[in-house]
Parts: sequence; C-alpha cells; structure tokens
Amino acid sequence: MIQVSRVKAKRVRARAKRSPAPTLFKVLVGGSSGHGGTLKWSLPEGDKPGEWHDVSGDLTVCERGIHLTDEPARWYKPGCKVYVVEAEGVIGECKDHDDRKVVARRVRLLREASETELVAVCFFTGGAHQVRDRVAVALGSSSVEALGSSHVVARESSRVVAWGSSSVEAWDSSSVEARESSHVEARESSSVEAWDSSSVVARESSSVVARGSSRVVARGSSRVEAWGSSSVVAWGSSSVVAGDKVVVVVVDRRATPTIDLKGCAVYVDQRATVPIATLGPAAQSAPGVAS
Repeated sequence: MIQVSRVKAKRVRARAKRSPAPTLFKVLVGGSSGHGGTLKWSLPEGDKPGEWHDVSGDLTVCERGIHLTDEPARWYKPGCKVYVVEAEGVIGECKDHDDRKVVARRVRLLREASETELVAVCFFTGGAHQVRDRVAVALGSSSVEALGSSHVVARESSRVVAWGSSSVEAWDSSSVEARESSHVEARESSSVEAWDSSSVVARESSSVVARGSSRVVARGSSRVEAWGSSSVVAWGSSSVVAGDKVVVVVVDRRATPTIDLKGCAVYVDQRATVPIATLGPAAQSAPGVAS
C-alpha cells in the first residue's frame, strides 16, 4: 500500500508541474526602446549579458515597467534587433494581451536572438516558411506562405503568398501573391499579384497585377494592371491598364491618373458634377453599344 501511494504521489506531482515559461524578447532600435520608451540599454558583449535595468513603483502594462514580448514580430521596426532577455518580477502573461506583452520590474539582455529562436516566433530572415493564424515578419530573401488570418510584414526582397483572410504589409522590393479574401497594403517599390476576391491598397511606386474579382485602390505613383472582373479606384498620379470587364473609378478632383482601357473595361470619371463613362474598345464595338 505504501509503494502504491508513493507512485500515486509522484504522478500527482508530475501532473502539477507547470510547462516551461515562454522565452521573452526585447525589440530595440539602435540599442534603445523603439516603441515609446527612451531607455538606452546595456547591450550584451559576446557571452557576457548586459547590465540589469530595473523600475521602481507599481507596475502596470502600457503605463509603467519594462515591457517584453513572446512574439517580437508584432513589434518589428525597420533596423531593429531582437534580444533574448532574463526578467524578474514579471506581471501577467503575454497571452492575456492582444499585442502579446508583459511588464517586468528587472530585466537584462542575454544575447541577440538566434535564427532558430526567431524562426520559432515567425520572425524570418531567410528560408521558406508557412504560417497559419500568426503574425510574422519576412526579411531578406525569405519566402512565406500565409494561411488563415495571419498578418505578415514583408520587407527587403522577401516574398509572401497570402491565402484565406490573411493580411500583408509590403515594403521595399518585396513581392506578394494575394489570393482568396486576403488583403495587401503595398508601399515603396513592392509588387503584388492579386487573385480571387483579394483587396489591395497600392501606394507610392508599388505595382499591382489584379485578376479575378480582386479590388485595388491605387494611390501615389503606383501602377496597376487589372483583368477579369476586378475593380480599381485610382488616386494621385497612379497609372492603370484595365482589360476584360474591369471597372476603373476616379473620384478625387485632384487626381491625375493615367488610364489605358482594353477589352470591355469601363472607366468612370466622377470628378465632374455629372459622371463620365468611357468604354474600352471591345465594349464600344459590341452590338447594341453606341459608338
């Protein structure tokens, strides 16, 4: 009986063990907090951790304390570095907050996060990866397939294929293939190929090829090539090539877009009091259409 009781006690103790605490990270820009804080951090040197930093008084998330995260991709900033930390006096759990953060009283930086550690938290600097219902960062020449309700920030020469209701922020010379009901915001010289019922907001000098029933809002000097039954709203000095049954609309009176209609595409200029519709060459020559 004693032996059985001991075995049961061991089992109870084993079940009572907590899962290991998640690794916590600090995202810094130029050695300083980059999200509202002003602390200049003591950085690790080789195998030697940085000095401890501490905060007195009552700790409150978003108000007072040293903020840490278990998902550094949510806190990405251009030029940032991600560090693994040692923390004392941690309040709460990351899962309790939408932006996955906690606050601590005392923290020091142990080392820069390794590539393996970054990949585990969807912070990609190279290679091919797949994420589902996660927030991710794609840097360098990394390639990411985003599924479900994922959100990806694409930078540098990275490539993202977005499915489901995932969303992508594309910057630099990154490229995105958007499918199903995904949403992309394209900036700088990024390029997007949109399919199905995906939606794209194109800014600056980004370029978009829209197919299927995708929807595009073109701003700045962005370039859009639209086909199928996709729709485009053109702003600024954007340029649009529209074919098939595409509908292009201009509503801003300050806009000076360049519109090239092909096939049965339609251009609706709503800048005047009375909207003016222009038909593509195939629509003009179709039976029953006045030319």
